[in-house]
Amino acid sequence: MRTRRRASSLFIVAILTNAILAACSTPDSAGSVSVLGSWTDGEQQSFEKVLKQFTLDTGVQVKYQGTRAVDEELASEMQNGTPPDIAILSNPGGLRQYLNSNKLHSLDDVTEKPERDAYIKQWPEVQRLGTGSPYGVVVKVSLKSLIWYNPRQRPAPEVRTWDQLVTLGETIARTGGRPWCMGMGSTPISGWPGTDWIEDILLHQFGTGIYQQWASGKLSWTSEQVKKAWREWGTITASAGSRSALLTDWTDAGRPMFTNPPGCYLDHQASFIMASYQNGRKDKLKPGADFDFFPFPADAAAGAFKVSGDMATMFNDTPQARQLIKYLATAEAQAIWPHSGGGGLSVNKKVNHDVYPDSVSKKIADTLTNATTLCYDAADLMPTTMRDAFRHAVLEYLSDPNQLDQLLDELDKVRLGIAPAEWLTMRCGH
Repeated sequence: MRTRRRASSLFIVAILTNAILAACSTPDSAGSVSVLGSWTDGEQQSFEKVLKQFTLDTGVQVKYQGTRAVDEELASEMQNGTPPDIAILSNPGGLRQYLNSNKLHSLDDVTEKPERDAYIKQWPEVQRLGTGSPYGVVVKVSLKSLIWYNPRQRPAPEVRTWDQLVTLGETIARTGGRPWCMGMGSTPISGWPGTDWIEDILLHQFGTGIYQQWASGKLSWTSEQVKKAWREWGTITASAGSRSALLTDWTDAGRPMFTNPPGCYLDHQASFIMASYQNGRKDKLKPGADFDFFPFPADAAAGAFKVSGDMATMFNDTPQARQLIKYLATAEAQAIWPHSGGGGLSVNKKVNHDVYPDSVSKKIADTLTNATTLCYDAADLMPTTMRDAFRHAVLEYLSDPNQLDQLLDELDKVRLGIAPAEWLTMRCGH
């Protein structure tokens, strides 16, 4: 009898021990996945909310590394033979080069067709990188072609044309104000805020056809259209202060809009700037009351907006990487970031716009859904060599606008030296 009781006791203890060990070992047995991305500070915190839910659902641990130098870090890790399982990048042009060298894994059997079809407008094309198969999942989208202002300082400007925008800046300057907030700093990729300016001017003065030719390497940098876009931007930088723009980080450039009196009045930036406006302030700025936007004025391509997207791509085909990619494509995951605010946007049709916490975010989401035309950021479509030369030329131009012709000649030499297979041809979506 005692032997039976002892045996039963030992059996129960063994079961309990195994159950405890199993519970403790679940996260380890589920494994881990490494992710490299460009999000830091507030954006990283928002993304980590998405990753936290993934870990709660699956037990898979996520090792996220956020750095502004994401392209350089990825190139270094690739060279060392230790790429991350997943990299989140915003430049399809650079991703196309990894695809051409057989470094990227297709997501054909990772994401389901209904998930891929849930994206609006041309986003499935972006995820295919010019091929017939998906190679990425768009995690977060930014709307560009926006000009921000402080409604507490001045009413919404009635600006429909480029000349009206220039006149608005001149009016502010005559009253002693500095019209434009501007900062090119973004180490190690400084200069991209200037590329955004030139892209917008070219798109909205010459239309989608010229813009697409230029973005795909078919239009010379020395063409009259491209040259005029640079010169028109020069009229803006003259009033913004070129030296100040070179020395100012893009995250700090718009903050003087909220001082009294304002240090600047207008800020040309993408939707992700909302997080920078609000971060690090004791008095939480309210979207709609403290900052709002109006569209970049269009002499051509009325209703067109530029966009960019952060795309998750798979460099190591592991079960955990597949799980995370599949999760990031779901409406559930795509709704977490927008709900937390800070400019995170989804182009998944299954994500209800009610998830956006404020009127400005809702307006941006509606614009993404209803805009007449969306054009992907041209610099991000360009091969890495071309994009980097473009950014560098922006900084050189600000240092000395008189060297424009020489800079454009040099940019065209870079264009002509790039193999046709490295260029992406991606249409503006209607």
